[in-house]
Amino acid sequence: MQATATKAALIERRRCRRTATRLLIILTVDVEGSALSGSANTLDFSAIGARIRTTLRLTPGQSVNVLVPDKKGDAVSGRVVWVGAPEGGRQAGVEFLSRFD
Repeated sequence: MQATATKAALIERRRCRRTATRLLIILTVDVEGSALSGSANTLDFSAIGARIRTTLRLTPGQSVNVLVPDKKGDAVSGRVVWVGAPEGGRQAGVEFLSRFD
């Protein structure tokens, strides 16, 4: 019962509803003045951000550009909000600073 109450409280704190979505995305980050690109997979997605899994070494506060190859349009700018290494690989939360068209 406690786990259900905790999960409900967390959902109420979120600004947007998250949806479990698996998408291949391309991230571009600035590393010491050079642009570095790599792939990532979304684990969940919302209008304002995504939880991703990637092999890139990201740091909180780092600027990123997110491109969804299957969608037409430009990359969306964002920033890394958190980085963790739970089971299955390195995960990170990315906040979108602009919207996908």
